[in-house]
Amino acid sequence: MTTHWTPRGEMRHHVTIQSIATTATANGETTDTASTFCLAWVKLKPLGGREIWLARAQQDTSTHRISMPYIANVTPKMQAVLGARVFQFTSVNDIDEMHRELEIMAVEVLE
Repeated sequence: MTTHWTPRGEMRHHVTIQSIATTATANGETTDTASTFCLAWVKLKPLGGREIWLARAQQDTSTHRISMPYIANVTPKMQAVLGARVFQFTSVNDIDEMHRELEIMAVEVLE
């Protein structure tokens, strides 16, 4: 598995980006399976009070903003793992559609 880019500036968190596949079991239930999509250096920023309030007003429960270099095929059906912390993506935005940087809104899963 290769790491995309190297740390630069504020992108100092090394995370595993995982894709999530939902499959049906024999008894009709569904189960989610995570598999590694890539490794990447990211900037992880908790949302402030006003940002959380605005996100909730738009029916979004995001708790963190993740900035990272552009990587093709990153989707909202993915998550980032940093140690024992898991951040499920709620949206993925290609900044200015320039294929240089992604802005990802995410919810930290608390277990």
